Amino acid sequence: MAEQTQKLMGEASVSSFEPEGINQAELFEAIAKRVRNDSKDKACLTSPRMIAPLKEEPGTIRSRLFAMGSLEAFRDIKFIVRVDGTILLYSDSYLSRKDAEKLAMGEEVREQIAVAVRFDSGKKVRLTAVDALGMLIPGAEPDKVEGHLLFLLDDERYRDLCLITNSKGTRFLYSKESMSATYAGVLARAEANDPRAAIAATVREESRLYPRPTNLSVFAAPVFKINALELETYAEQVVSRPEYKDIKLVRASTGAIYLYSDTYLHPDLARATADWVELGRYPNQ
Repeated sequence: MAEQTQKLMGEASVSSFEPEGINQAELFEAIAKRVRNDSKDKACLTSPRMIAPLKEEPGTIRSRLFAMGSLEAFRDIKFIVRVDGTILLYSDSYLSRKDAEKLAMGEEVREQIAVAVRFDSGKKVRLTAVDALGMLIPGAEPDKVEGHLLFLLDDERYRDLCLITNSKGTRFLYSKESMSATYAGVLARAEANDPRAAIAATVREESRLYPRPTNLSVFAAPVFKINALELETYAEQVVSRPEYKDIKLVRASTGAIYLYSDTYLHPDLARATADWVELGRYPNQ
């Protein structure tokens, strides 16, 4: 097919568009394959930013698409130019113009969602509640947002966006470019307004990841939204409840309270680590 395309284009056509290092015929084949697959299998539009060769040359994209559209082999490849100049591609073998325009409107909604989430994560250091998107972005109301999430979380342009759910079933989005999964988890648990669940989940995470016990004083940080005066009460409740039976309490030699999950951390290691944190880290003090 690539050879046929090369012949159709002719030497003059190729040289007029082809920058050094890029084979025009192969490029057109790559564009067509991606666009057709997206239109057929996903019923979605394709951004040139999703096609590797085109990422490197935004200034010639329209010229390439016009040249491509003049060839019989690629007559099905069409594009929509939005008001902001953004180009979106589709194959009219699988999507009608009307369908493509409707999908283009959806693209605008998803881009607004991405902008809002990245702003919240990066500038506000907070999660973005999925249920609240509709109040900010027309087209992202609760009855419409599910479809947008499916596209967003499966689109490489938005690979930084992550979905997280807390113990109350509330869903949030965040950008992993600005916020770690661990911190997002802390924020999500705090939003559930369930101190015991927040403590248990954080302790399990630290025991599993690091592994280390968690000083109870950690939960006095504002991000957890837990009353510092009630921390010991909450700790006692956590270790006494059956749903948190893996959470254990250990006191360091200094009397400091630590919590750990015996699913991931042996009691002797938890105790030794607590003492090391309290005493061993500052041997000369």
